[in-house]
Amino acid sequence: MNGLPVVLWLASGYQFALEACRVTALQPYDPSLDGQPLHWLIPGLEAEAPLYCLGWQAEQGLSGWLVIAGEPQHLELPLDSLRPLPASLRHARCHTAIQALAWHQGQPVTLLHAASLGS
Repeated sequence: MNGLPVVLWLASGYQFALEACRVTALQPYDPSLDGQPLHWLIPGLEAEAPLYCLGWQAEQGLSGWLVIAGEPQHLELPLDSLRPLPASLRHARCHTAIQALAWHQGQPVTLLHAASLGS
């Protein structure tokens, strides 16, 4: 394996990603799904018009919907671009779902942990 398959999207000009194996569905925005907008989880992101609902499921059977504005893309991040959060950033992060950082096209990517999205 040379890379980590992810679903990546833009929010407020920043790149975010979930492991592709945790994504269970992608559909146009539907308010009846009771999804969480990303700006509710990560303060500082601008509220954007919702376009998609991204279904996710974690190892423990937790599942839910994340509401996103940016069109998601499926890609593989090179393993050598992945970096766990240093201890100083782990303590300062605004949500436990922020798991690691990576680089894609010269820009940072915030990797989210599906199991922590429901907390």
